[in-house]
Amino acid sequence: MSSKGKVYVAGKVGAGTDSVKHLLAELRNLGYEASYDWTDASGIRKPYLANVQRNRPFAEKMLQGAHDCNILILLVGDNLLGALIEFGIGLGSSLSEPNFRAYVVTEGVETLRESIFYCLEEVTIVETIDRLIAMLKD
Repeated sequence: MSSKGKVYVAGKVGAGTDSVKHLLAELRNLGYEASYDWTDASGIRKPYLANVQRNRPFAEKMLQGAHDCNILILLVGDNLLGALIEFGIGLGSSLSEPNFRAYVVTEGVETLRESIFYCLEEVTIVETIDRLIAMLKD
């Protein structure tokens, strides 16, 4: 079976890892391919800047994964600096990808911190992971 597209899921390392794993498993079952699955990256160490040499290869793979996808998913949560950077990388890369789509999943968020970039035609706000999976089935 050929891939329906390359997906990158940006979310919070640690607190959001299980949600990302679940979503990627569901999407793989639907025929999507992960451009990079950072949840399998054992060895990432915090604090990040105290472990620069160890963490740099992971950061480079995340950067490349966000760049190479044609479907970008952001799982919104608190303190998402890295995930928001990945989202920006993916959006910037979309300028050369005609079939690019981005989804912002707001599940579990009481008040969404809005961004002007959520207004882009390629970006869709989705309330739950289950709703996103249903949308991507088609």
